Amino acid sequence: MIGNRYIAEIAGLIGDSARANILFALQADDQISAGELAIIANVSNSTASEHLAKLVQGGLVTFVKEGRQKYFKLRNEAVAEILRNMESLARITQGSSPELPKWDHVHVHARKCMDHVAGKLGCGIAGDLIKKGHVSLDSNGADLSKDGERWLEGFGIDPEKLRNGHRRLITVCPDWVENSPHLGGAVGAALMKDFIVRDWIRRDHCEGVTRITPKGVHGFRQDFGLNLRVSGQGS
Repeated sequence: MIGNRYIAEIAGLIGDSARANILFALQADDQISAGELAIIANVSNSTASEHLAKLVQGGLVTFVKEGRQKYFKLRNEAVAEILRNMESLARITQGSSPELPKWDHVHVHARKCMDHVAGKLGCGIAGDLIKKGHVSLDSNGADLSKDGERWLEGFGIDPEKLRNGHRRLITVCPDWVENSPHLGGAVGAALMKDFIVRDWIRRDHCEGVTRITPKGVHGFRQDFGLNLRVSGQGS
């Protein structure tokens, strides 16, 4: 039997919040660069490198090199299975409907999951794109349709560039608060970056949270049919 000390070491590696974000991101998106993982974990590039070195040394993560760039991935399916089991355990211990965070309503609207939008906003966007046929869901996960590619191009995002990257093109993440999926993967990350550039959302000082701007309220209503309300603003 493997000694408890080694089990505790692995649990300690996963137990850090930044490393947990990195591991669950790699479970969802395959190979990701250190720079992208730093954004996902909400840490500096140097801190992300330290976390990745520990995960590699601990046998949970490995990497491939292309030129001078490193792309990280989970070591094997056994690590992915551990993460899935931990997520299932968290659902059991937290219950099916965890208490809403003590943020004001606008924060709950725009909760962040790694490097993509979650909460009411993220689920609303996913629902609108699925309803329009831009995104399809089946037993294998999510896929971007040809209409979806054309929509992304019209929105100012190059789908071919995303498809040629190292991350999975599009994924769906279950949202515990909204009980419906939001979009992840390269598409989810690209949309969040675009929303920030458009000043539709802004990163907040509180970890895991973004804020919808009045400009965003109008934009999300016009492009996604979402009726969002900002504190102190009309609908």
